[in-house]
Amino acid sequence: MDNSLFNDETRSGLLSVIQRFFPEMKTAYILFWTPEQEEDIFSLLINSDTIASVEIDRYDDNVETIIESQKLDNTYLKGLRKIPQIKLAIALELANVDLQEGLTECKFR
Repeated sequence: MDNSLFNDETRSGLLSVIQRFFPEMKTAYILFWTPEQEEDIFSLLINSDTIASVEIDRYDDNVETIIESQKLDNTYLKGLRKIPQIKLAIALELANVDLQEGLTECKFR
């Protein structure tokens, strides 16, 4: 399992949250990470068809994690600026390669 991006202590809860809420996940890519004062906000590509926004408290594991997800579609794409579109295109290409390889374990980047 390649989980190097998830090894950092500041993101230690991210992997378990993703696995809990997206049990069908085979691959995931962090598109954006916004460190706030009390929490971290991540935007992720799950497999090649779902965008998830995950808000995790940095200091208190008892604070409920906020997760929103949506299917990747034209509505989502229309709201993106050029750089985020490029990041998403790269993540999609890598996710599709991961999925075509027929992964037997989850892969995180």
